[in-house]
Amino acid sequence: MASTPRASGKVAKFVQQLYDICSDERNNEIIRFGRDGSSFVVLDVRALEDAVFPHVFKHRNFASFHRQLLTHEFVKIGSYNEYMYRHANFKRGRPDLLPLIRRVAVKSKPHAGDAEADGDDPDAAAGERDQDHDSKVIAAIEARFEQLEDDMRALKAENAKLRNIVAGEERHKGFTSRGLFEQALCVARIPLDLVPAGARRRAKLEASEDGRRRPRSRARGDEPGAVEGDA
Repeated sequence: MASTPRASGKVAKFVQQLYDICSDERNNEIIRFGRDGSSFVVLDVRALEDAVFPHVFKHRNFASFHRQLLTHEFVKIGSYNEYMYRHANFKRGRPDLLPLIRRVAVKSKPHAGDAEADGDDPDAAAGERDQDHDSKVIAAIEARFEQLEDDMRALKAENAKLRNIVAGEERHKGFTSRGLFEQALCVARIPLDLVPAGARRRAKLEASEDGRRRPRSRARGDEPGAVEGDA
């Protein structure tokens, strides 16, 4: 494919790069001019980041690309989930209009380390800053997620301990009830084998409840009216 004719006058680097990738027929399944040539549309954001950006920009960040469009006064059109943009001076086959597209000045303090290897390129610098910021945000989210996983494991361990404690208390109650029931049969001189199963269960429950209600027995010396030294 023949190279795109360059417009006379100074064209912003980002604008020229955008015009070139929209005019390249090899990118038609990813990004291209619209039918009337007065707008362009992004058809595949992921492919644009992976297959086009690395050869054109110094980042793979669509959000940065979108911000660059806005700073050059492109307008997003179409529905919410469509990536279609328009500028009055960005038209297919009209590279002569590109010098009219200017970057809107943004009042902000310069960042240290913005100097680029290929010269003062504000677009590339902004892209690298955005990529660095996104990496930090992702790292913070991953660290928070790991902390939540640790907290979840700790909660599961505490829950297991509580289950073991409750199970132990239930086993202890069962042993206590069984002991009271067998003592009652022993006093009545009734063999355990002769007691029906239903009666054994009822007696065990009653003995268990009685054992829980019965106050702790006092020592002989503590009984009311007991005389010290009484044999």
